[in-house]
Amino acid sequence: MEKAKILLILTGGTICSFGDDKNENRDVQTKKAERLILKNFQESESPYRDCDFDVEMILDILSENMTVGRWNRLIAFLKQTDLSEYRGVIIAHGTDTLAYTSSLLSLVLSGTAIPVFLVSSNLPLNNSQANGNVNFRTAVELICMGMNPGVYVPFQNEDGICYLHKGCNLMQSGNYSQNFYSQSALKVSGTADIPENWYQVNAPIVLEDMGELKDDVLSVRPYVGLNYRWFQLDSGIRAVVHGLYHAETACVTVEQEEESHSILFLLKECKLRDIPVIIEPSREDQSFYITNSEMTANGAVPVYGMTSEMVYVKTLVAGALGYDRKDLIEFLRKDVCGEMIAS
Repeated sequence: MEKAKILLILTGGTICSFGDDKNENRDVQTKKAERLILKNFQESESPYRDCDFDVEMILDILSENMTVGRWNRLIAFLKQTDLSEYRGVIIAHGTDTLAYTSSLLSLVLSGTAIPVFLVSSNLPLNNSQANGNVNFRTAVELICMGMNPGVYVPFQNEDGICYLHKGCNLMQSGNYSQNFYSQSALKVSGTADIPENWYQVNAPIVLEDMGELKDDVLSVRPYVGLNYRWFQLDSGIRAVVHGLYHAETACVTVEQEEESHSILFLLKECKLRDIPVIIEPSREDQSFYITNSEMTANGAVPVYGMTSEMVYVKTLVAGALGYDRKDLIEFLRKDVCGEMIAS
């Protein structure tokens, strides 16, 4: 059987990092990590350890330092690369912004004909407790076994089980946790464990149609004491993505002297500037609390069934596709690559 040829894209992150003698003050050393990633895999017991890798270093950063501009560099590389030469793609990436980048690539690569895996590690790979070697091996083996096209994230949690996530459903790891979760997670040891039609693309984006992403979307999370007067809405903001409490609510009723603590204040100010305010999470045709109804009655636009990370990223992508306000809302409510996980 012909050996698989895989494109390995390095962006940095813990999987490309090393610490000091105490394993602290970790920083990226991506070229050094490249050798270790491949050495550890080639010395493993994987039946596919002799496959071929083309390696490209696109970024050399800790993933907390990811920016929209750096995303554009990654997208530009993918645009100019003939992916048809490869059986699959592996992108080494840090964990801090993993759910955001996996959401982004799930959208922009929704038309790709090969599988793409984002691989991370909880610790530098020279640490015996690092899960990055398992995550990398899982990605390689799934590619070699004929994984269907899509964007995936394999990650071994602290229970010792390696879970496979659809990139479009992945959520950020919680505080004080080294685990990742998604509603689509599967325990996998091979493609036989993956149900047929598990990953479905419904409305693929043509990558070449995308312009550059712009950092013109304001993301807001609710908290007690949030004062909307501090936001500079005249600074070029194209859209606001406003999170809600778990009951799909936000503050609407305040004392007169605290008017700017109500989301209704934000909605009024955004309406004056024609800035859409998208609220999430929401359930279609359901308002369990009067506060939710008041938000929508005052112009808030609910979108349904996606992770918070995906709603934000999808709003960014809509701008890169040149969508106006009407097209933006339609795009947010359309399932592109299986990102709609609940209704």
